[in-house]
Amino acid sequence: MGFAAWMVLLGSVAVVFLCLALLVRSGLLLYRSVQSAWKDYRAWSQTLLSFGETLSGKMRGLREKAESVAAAGEEISEKIEDIRDAWEELRSHPLLRAVRFAARFRR
Repeated sequence: MGFAAWMVLLGSVAVVFLCLALLVRSGLLLYRSVQSAWKDYRAWSQTLLSFGETLSGKMRGLREKAESVAAAGEEISEKIEDIRDAWEELRSHPLLRAVRFAARFRR
């Protein structure tokens, strides 16, 4: 019975050391992965920063163009309203009404 107990104890100690060794290995691999990711980030950070600045500049230009299109649309709608008002004034002019009235009796 003592031999089996020693085997269980030594087996569990060996498993603990094996788990600790695997944990240390995993930590080292994680450290190496983070270090490689940091190096990749530093290599690409300037490029990504310049792409971001270019994109933000293009977005500003696009926003300005959209604002100018909106302003032109407002001007066009104002001109259309002016045309409608002028058309209503022409249709309701007394001389034009008199001509229409006279044209009814001419037929």
